[in-house]
Amino acid sequence: MSSVNVDIHAAISKSVERLEISYVLENRSSEDVYILDALFRMEHGAIVLDPSLAYTIVENDLLVLFRGVVRIPHGIQVEIPEMPLARLLKAGQKAKGEIISPLPLHYHNPYHWPEGEKTLYTRRICVRIGYVPAGGIQAPPQARKVNSTNLYRLSYREVVEGQNFSETGIQATDVHILQQP
Repeated sequence: MSSVNVDIHAAISKSVERLEISYVLENRSSEDVYILDALFRMEHGAIVLDPSLAYTIVENDLLVLFRGVVRIPHGIQVEIPEMPLARLLKAGQKAKGEIISPLPLHYHNPYHWPEGEKTLYTRRICVRIGYVPAGGIQAPPQARKVNSTNLYRLSYREVVEGQNFSETGIQATDVHILQQP
């Protein structure tokens, strides 16, 4: 099995009204991967990709905007794990993505609600994208077109056990995060 290497390059810009992040993932390995960055919502029974969705993970004073599979914490039971859809990124290829969120950001983590203040504040931010080697998926999933993009539904178990991460460097950006009630 080859070593899988997916690099990320991102540009972060912020205005008074929104945070915009454009990123490029490059599969620098000889193996295809599924990138787990297609977060979506259901609207009238249809899948709608939402560029504003990213999980917010606060690690000390660092905000990590994460797209991938959030591991269900030990002791929590869920009927259906929250799963993004996946895009196939062939060996040697690149894929673009974006996160465009209104400000202030809203805290979003399917299995954790922080305690304490209603507003979190950070001066440091990075972007983390999950991916899994295609060879680690037992049964190749069927593609479904959404907005002319082939998307794949993978199983939680296969993904959570084989998920790798590509992460940008830390950038200095002031961000307020509102916690949900």
